[in-house]
Amino acid sequence: MTSISKTLKNRGLPAGLRLRAAVLALAAVMLAMPYAHGFDTASAREALRADLAYLKNVLAEDGGVKIGPPNSLRAEALAGLAAARIHLGLGDVESLQVLNRLAERVRTRVLRGDGIDIGFETGRDVYENFATHLATFQLLAAHYGLTKDRTSRDAGLKVGESLEAAVGWSPPNSRAGFLVLASTYSLYSGGRPDPDDVKTAVEEFDKHFTDIVAYSTKAYLNLVQSLSMLSQLMRVANAAGVEQSQELAALWTVHIDYVSNTTEVKEASDYYLASAALTALVDAAENTHTSYSSKALEEALTLAEKLGKTYMVGDRILQHTYPAAYVLLLDPATPAERVFNEYAGKRVEIVDLTLPANIARLSKLADVTALEKVLELALEKVGDIQGYYRLIPTGYTSSEEFVNRQLRIQFTSTVLAVERAPAARLRSNILQIILQTQPSFLITAGLLVLLAVLNRVGVLTGD
Repeated sequence: MTSISKTLKNRGLPAGLRLRAAVLALAAVMLAMPYAHGFDTASAREALRADLAYLKNVLAEDGGVKIGPPNSLRAEALAGLAAARIHLGLGDVESLQVLNRLAERVRTRVLRGDGIDIGFETGRDVYENFATHLATFQLLAAHYGLTKDRTSRDAGLKVGESLEAAVGWSPPNSRAGFLVLASTYSLYSGGRPDPDDVKTAVEEFDKHFTDIVAYSTKAYLNLVQSLSMLSQLMRVANAAGVEQSQELAALWTVHIDYVSNTTEVKEASDYYLASAALTALVDAAENTHTSYSSKALEEALTLAEKLGKTYMVGDRILQHTYPAAYVLLLDPATPAERVFNEYAGKRVEIVDLTLPANIARLSKLADVTALEKVLELALEKVGDIQGYYRLIPTGYTSSEEFVNRQLRIQFTSTVLAVERAPAARLRSNILQIILQTQPSFLITAGLLVLLAVLNRVGVLTGD
């Protein structure tokens, strides 16, 4: 089924027959796969809906948000990023409306230079400006990837260019990095990355080959980030049908080897970096079109098992040490200057949800039976729709509920996106065929799809 669009085209079916075959296939998919989950995700869906309701209450009448300092662009971008992740997980109209509202406000302000110093030239607080750059960069990449809105693309590239000028080119914080991140969002939501965007990103990564090497050798976390970006680039390039150089492919394999060989889990303080390394290795393992992805998958499973041994005791999730900035940058009420100075080098004990999120991703690549309890316990704990599960220490941040919900959203949206991605991608491929053929047979097509939808919601079966 996954190659149905290619098969239809290769067999050279007439346009009308191609359309009929595509519609029948789409209806068959929706009828046969109402909710084909590998594990129970009902609690994750309900938690995301509760977080969406909370987020709607955070919106102010003037279009801004009720968190953080008045008129804070960083606060609006963080709220928008939460909406983007919720939409990635739910794929519904309501979350899209909230996302569009916040993204439009943020990108308008970015393009006007309102609340952000593009180019770092006006003397605005450099720390707050940098944190605002990071938040707007993330939101605009997510919005462009999920909606293909070109204005968000323009604003995001402007932020990326400003970051390049201020701190130098790097794989995650650059115009090319923006295009890779946006393309990854598109792919995870079932879409197809824009080939021109991916081609541009590949060319930029090729041009900055030595910059990638220099960035990776500065610090272990940089190495891990480079592996994630190279892995995402390879995956979206494959999806978009864009070739990349042998040099980049070779650099990718070298990064896999270095991350695999240098990651240790010997004591509690190793957990955060090992967790980041796991995410990068899972990113690499998802490049199933390459032979070396099996090496990354093997290493990811081994590392996940090591982390899993220290994750829980009975039905209790243990806390792990993370950098304070990991939490505080999610709080728009905490001045960035304090994050980068007062809290520099400090740590905080939190409940980690990146491990279970990565196990959900690994479940689509390999047998993770030995790790299922970690994922199941995490889903159980965060499923409180009446409030939120405390992931950070009480009183650690000013915007405590917002930060806790942000961390939960990151987890639950990943779980749901992983579960719905295959069907979403298949539907997207089939719909592309429909849109590319003659507009006949559409009434029958609509009826078939309507029946499929009614079946999914239980109307036909009486559920």
